[in-house]
Amino acid sequence: MKTIVMILLVLIFFVAAMVFSASNTGMVSINYLIAQSDFNISAVIGVSFISGFLICWCIFYSLYIGLKLKLRVMTKKLVQSDKNNEKLKVKQLTNA
Repeated sequence: MKTIVMILLVLIFFVAAMVFSASNTGMVSINYLIAQSDFNISAVIGVSFISGFLICWCIFYSLYIGLKLKLRVMTKKLVQSDKNNEKLKVKQLTNA
């Protein structure tokens, strides 16, 4: 359910960006390091929105993968610790 809500939220933002950029039809001059060009402002808004979304998605997905790997390592340590605990309990019961 949470995933569906997040997907719908992202789609709403994309639709809002498209509606906003469709109503802006003027030209804008962009200066970058080597040259200068004139672009349609709706294209600039769309490219900026999509590139920002992709950059943020890559950052947060890499953090998510890191946390999943850390969880896997900790789960393995927990299982190993439980096994060691059981061995110690059995050893104490046999010695008593």
